[in-house]
Amino acid sequence: MKNILFIIFFALFLPKVAFSKSYHDQIFGIKILDDVNNYIEECDIDGTYLKTENCISLLKTELEIKPKEQEFISAQLPYSRRKARKDETYKYPDIVLKWTKNPMFENYNLIMDKNFKISSISAGIEVSDQDINEFKNLCRPKKIDLVKRISEIYDIPKKFFFEYDYKNNYPNREDYGPISVEGSELKYYVKNEPVILRVICSYTIHDNSTKVRSYFLYQLSTSKYWNYAIDRANKSGRIKREIKNLTDEEIIRNDTGL
Repeated sequence: MKNILFIIFFALFLPKVAFSKSYHDQIFGIKILDDVNNYIEECDIDGTYLKTENCISLLKTELEIKPKEQEFISAQLPYSRRKARKDETYKYPDIVLKWTKNPMFENYNLIMDKNFKISSISAGIEVSDQDINEFKNLCRPKKIDLVKRISEIYDIPKKFFFEYDYKNNYPNREDYGPISVEGSELKYYVKNEPVILRVICSYTIHDNSTKVRSYFLYQLSTSKYWNYAIDRANKSGRIKREIKNLTDEEIIRNDTGL
């Protein structure tokens, strides 16, 4: 669930940048818009393994118990797991996907629509959690390096990546501190569907404004999923402020009004 919240944090107004020609359609060995069944390695319910062809039943259950307003589900099965924690008669489910993992990242997530077509593929890692007065930006160099590597691997001119920075505040949520985001994104088409490739660093102020947590995310999503995620972020009461060239001083600046 924590990973899903990170993704929702990043769901802001997308810059109006034209979509370009088609580039790669997969990251971490999984193709966007493909059927999730092609990537299920195994699954179990409280340690009892199911036949692989029956693993789809866990996703169908997740669809049934999710809130009605939710249009997409996660392969992490957050609603099924939450129900298992609250209801002792409900068994804890798990699905293992055929990821091609990269040592740069630790947390992997896959989002799909009601037809089990893959809508978002992402991986992230917590880079640091530092005292705010000793903050050193360890995420930004990772972002710059990954964009460079993607550009070289797929022969994408770096100038095609759009750079954007902003800061979010959630006044209606005491558990949400100010979140600064700096990222690079590339819009293009896969199977005539618009998609967005994003490389992001987020910086969350927490622990009574004494610490800053840095998180690094790499993600390929459909435009449809991001429009949905943006709408959810807007309804959460988020206040967004766009920033030109986010600095370390701005990241740790106190926006709480205290």
